[in-house]
Amino acid sequence: FIGTDVFARYHRMLGHNVLHTMGFDAFGLPAEQYAIRTGQHPRKTTEDNINTYLRQIRRLGLGHDERRRISTIDPEYYRWTQWIFLQIYNSWYDTRADKARPIAELVAEFAQDKRRTPDGRNWCELTGAEQQDVLNSYRLVYLSDAPVNWVPGLGTVISNEEVTADGRSERGNFPVFRRNLRQWMMRITAYADRLIDDLDRLDWPDKIKAMQRNW
Repeated sequence: FIGTDVFARYHRMLGHNVLHTMGFDAFGLPAEQYAIRTGQHPRKTTEDNINTYLRQIRRLGLGHDERRRISTIDPEYYRWTQWIFLQIYNSWYDTRADKARPIAELVAEFAQDKRRTPDGRNWCELTGAEQQDVLNSYRLVYLSDAPVNWVPGLGTVISNEEVTADGRSERGNFPVFRRNLRQWMMRITAYADRLIDDLDRLDWPDKIKAMQRNW
């Protein structure tokens, strides 16, 4: 962190308002596995590790703004991630307006015959389950079956980067199996064109913008 600390101090001394803090993304696979192995609650081990980490970087004299520090295990943090999830779940992307709108407005369009259902029936002719199926095809967050790397030995799924060339888990060296799992998906492709267009408004290096466009 020396490089970012020097950079932050330099701009702070120039009089700029600098956001330079430390965040902790906790409760990942290592914390879960340690809790299973030792029987100790992951909150305690995670908080102990955070305190140790903070003590070490304070001894180094690093200039992080502790007032702005975040931790993903803090209820005051994840209550807002849950709130954001609900906002996205209850929204759909209107290509005509080129923005997200509340799902209730889509329901109103169907109910008032301003928008036709996929099979042409009136909205009131659909069952509640059929209406939900239609809405789920528009929601920005939806449930879908997708292949994952399932590790019975760990009792969880892992990313592609955590699978070795031998088809085993990096952690624990357990066999990895491909299977379908029902999970939450985000319809980020609905925003693809807008994301690309908005890159022009960012003061980022051209190389980074090119990487984002290619992605």
